[in-house]
Amino acid sequence: MVKGPDHWLIGDGHGKVWKVHFDTMRVEQVMSFHSKRVQDLAIPQSINSSITIGEDGSVRLWDFVKDK
Repeated sequence: MVKGPDHWLIGDGHGKVWKVHFDTMRVEQVMSFHSKRVQDLAIPQSINSSITIGEDGSVRLWDFVKDK
């Protein structure tokens, strides 16, 4: 889990990342990838991206602004 300014980002055991908004507790799926579980999630504050490492050995970079 990673805490943002107004939300949590949570990785589940099925390769999906969820965003939970503090004010409404609304849950939305942010992304879905990796053929196995997400092992780690990092969100550098200097860029609008997240980096994930999957149990399948893959590393993914997700750009929030470009949505890709």
